[in-house]
Amino acid sequence: YGIESRKRMKKYLDLWEEKLQLLLYYAPKREDQAIPLISYYVKNNNDKSVKSICNYMENISIYHGFCDLTLGSIYLKEGRINKGMELIRRAQSMGVLNSENIDKESAENLKKLLDKHYNK
Repeated sequence: YGIESRKRMKKYLDLWEEKLQLLLYYAPKREDQAIPLISYYVKNNNDKSVKSICNYMENISIYHGFCDLTLGSIYLKEGRINKGMELIRRAQSMGVLNSENIDKESAENLKKLLDKHYNK
């Protein structure tokens, strides 16, 4: 995208995030609505916004395994290995790695990573 396009898009992305927060506040069981925006931010390497959404969800007591996986990945990338592994392990304990929403190969690779990290 060009610089001008990104400037115009930012306004709508900010609005999307605000609307999502409002929806989550009033309808917390609709946490599934966070996935598209989180995915967009992950694809565009916008770690700050992923953290913002996931922290907001945690602050209003909404658990979302997708946040554990994405934040875990971000923390690993930042070199915060223990924090990243802790979140991925929490996702596993909540059954996220056994759900149909994550591809089997990725789930198996994450399970092996957890095993190596915690069973050195």
